[in-house]
Amino acid sequence: MIDYRSYQLPNVILLPSIALLLLGRIFIHPFGQWTYAIGALLGFLSIFFIVVLSHGGMGFGDAKLFLFVGLYGGIAQTILTLIISSLLGAVIGIGLIVKGRIHKNGMIAFGPYIGFSAVCIHLYGSPIIHWYLSFFY
Repeated sequence: MIDYRSYQLPNVILLPSIALLLLGRIFIHPFGQWTYAIGALLGFLSIFFIVVLSHGGMGFGDAKLFLFVGLYGGIAQTILTLIISSLLGAVIGIGLIVKGRIHKNGMIAFGPYIGFSAVCIHLYGSPIIHWYLSFFY
């Protein structure tokens, strides 16, 4: 992954991907267009606020990647991807600190955790969502 080595998610990959997916969502939207639009905004704005508040502790590429995730998966998959990628990044980051591989203020690339989580949620998201909702309904 590019982000793992360079801490960069290149616009040359992200922006055309977002544009193509946005174009596709105009015609194909199994759960309604608003589900994907809200998912995209939710994912993008969640990370965008972290980017702004952390003063560069997280990159704008992560926000754009979550824009893509939201357009692709909609609201529920975006929320799950946010949760899983954050937990995964935190657990691995703490493990790297404990092992002495990075300093407590060191950087880790978040893009791979977003990508891995998004793929897992795409493959197994429905059962996870139904299991979670079973606690409330």
